[in-house]
Amino acid sequence: MATTFRLELNHKRNKDGSYSIFVRLCQDRRIRRFKSSVSVDKKNDWNPSPRGDNWIRPSDPAAATKNQKLRDELDGAKAQYDVEKKRGKGKVSINKLAEAKKKEDVSPRFLPYAEKITEDIKATGHIRNAKKYKNFCNKLRAFDKNVVFADIDSAYLKRFETYLSKLPNERIPEQRLSVNAIHAEMKTFRAILNRARNIDRLIQVNPFESYKLKLEKTSKDKLSRDELKAILELDLPEGSMLWHTRNAFMLSFYCAGIRAGDLLQLRWCNVSAEGRITYQMDKNGKERDLVMVKQAQEILMHYRQVEHQPTDYIFPLLPNDAPWAKYVTHEQKQVMPVKILEQLLNKISSVNTILNKNLKKLAEMAKIEKHVTFHVSRHSFATMALKESVDTMTIKSALAHSSLKTTETYLQDFDMTEIDSTLQRVFDQKPDVDKLIKQILMLDESEREKLFSAVIPQHPASTPTATAGA
Repeated sequence: MATTFRLELNHKRNKDGSYSIFVRLCQDRRIRRFKSSVSVDKKNDWNPSPRGDNWIRPSDPAAATKNQKLRDELDGAKAQYDVEKKRGKGKVSINKLAEAKKKEDVSPRFLPYAEKITEDIKATGHIRNAKKYKNFCNKLRAFDKNVVFADIDSAYLKRFETYLSKLPNERIPEQRLSVNAIHAEMKTFRAILNRARNIDRLIQVNPFESYKLKLEKTSKDKLSRDELKAILELDLPEGSMLWHTRNAFMLSFYCAGIRAGDLLQLRWCNVSAEGRITYQMDKNGKERDLVMVKQAQEILMHYRQVEHQPTDYIFPLLPNDAPWAKYVTHEQKQVMPVKILEQLLNKISSVNTILNKNLKKLAEMAKIEKHVTFHVSRHSFATMALKESVDTMTIKSALAHSSLKTTETYLQDFDMTEIDSTLQRVFDQKPDVDKLIKQILMLDESEREKLFSAVIPQHPASTPTATAGA
């Protein structure tokens, strides 16, 4: 009797709840099976009598990949049988063939590897990065939780990217994931595969080497001097959350765009008697030593009136009696227990969400039609610095960017302002008088006197001769 090969579903659940697909060998009414690398989440995803090679129904998101994999493994078993038959010049024992297939090295599953990396990252205290990896793992699990390394090629990456493009935006459910959000997920995918290749030697080639990631340029919102002035002039109840939000946002702006997480953790011991703020950034550990301009000092004066200890937080937005509060310096925070660090970062994220909601309210009250978030303080500072002819390298240092490319991204829209100014000069557009008046009114008295003394003597109508002639 001929030896036959077919596929069948194992009706017994695996530990993860899935159902394995077996390759079934039949010879002289004796049956042997070995497990394929494919499984399904639901029995209904399996089609025992398909047309063609469609064993996995389209209800499984990875049906195409799994069907191709099953076709390859079934063909592989047949090919191995034929080789053994020619080599032995006779009938091949399906017992030996099945045992040989069971002992073959099977490509490891990708998701358990990615989840292990995520746990390792979290264990080292990089909570934000671990959260990013966990979000990626959740999305891949929903797409194809049983994928093995051998199946991840350029075609697979394209299918996963297409799947991501159909997912809803977590913050705005009525919208789909943006191109840049998908780019971030694919970058995480690439990083994990790089580790599998370079460190753990699980693969020889990273399929991303022949796969191009998509990224769109986005407009960076920033506020003009007039818009910042409008926010400052809002009449807000002292001590209200809107009042604290404005103070925090403006202090960040006056201090070269301190990030929300760092600003919330500023303590009185970070402020020197000489009027400087010194702290280490959470993101990269870089130390920043900034002079406080008078506007920044005026904001701090509101909070100095309350009795405080040197290690108390400046803004009453993080509790001073929380478990993480006793870890004051950057070095102490580096050895903070992971559980407590996670609590701190969750609290910072929660407060930052509240700040951004309040900034949206402040923008509406000030009639500003822009998407204002706390990070806009950094963009606004960078753009104003460039307008004041500060060179890009100095702005990079002020923002504590590791890469000049990041700084240039902040300033990418500034070229348009320069083009507008050039066009006006070329075609002799008259200046905006109302805008000039507003700018002059923003100057203090000594600066206005200096301006008038430089301009008025040159004006024909202001000279004694011109007056007399008039």
